[in-house]
Amino acid sequence: MDFYHSSFTTRALARYLGEHLPGRSLVQAYSTGKDELLFVFSGSFHLKFNWADGFMFFSFPAEVPRAGKNTINQFRALNGDKITGIVDGGFDRFFRIEMESGHVLLLKAFGKQSN
Repeated sequence: MDFYHSSFTTRALARYLGEHLPGRSLVQAYSTGKDELLFVFSGSFHLKFNWADGFMFFSFPAEVPRAGKNTINQFRALNGDKITGIVDGGFDRFFRIEMESGHVLLLKAFGKQSN
């Protein structure tokens, strides 16, 4: 099931991830195309982002395609890094994934006509 971004769904996503990601490690992040980003976390937890016509959609697929020769690895330095927390952006459409190493992934869902 895909979800459309808004400040309410982005906050709900951050809250959900805050309950399920801390303590897990980022196994791999990769793209299979220019409009897709997949995160694979330890414990078989997957998060997928798709962009279409300037809008972001996210889902939690049970399985993800294996990274192959047609994929682009993203955030390689964070592979194996443990998630320590998720911080939502309040009424804005972003959240942060904080890592044990001190790195932060900032995920923005502002859309093509953001202000």
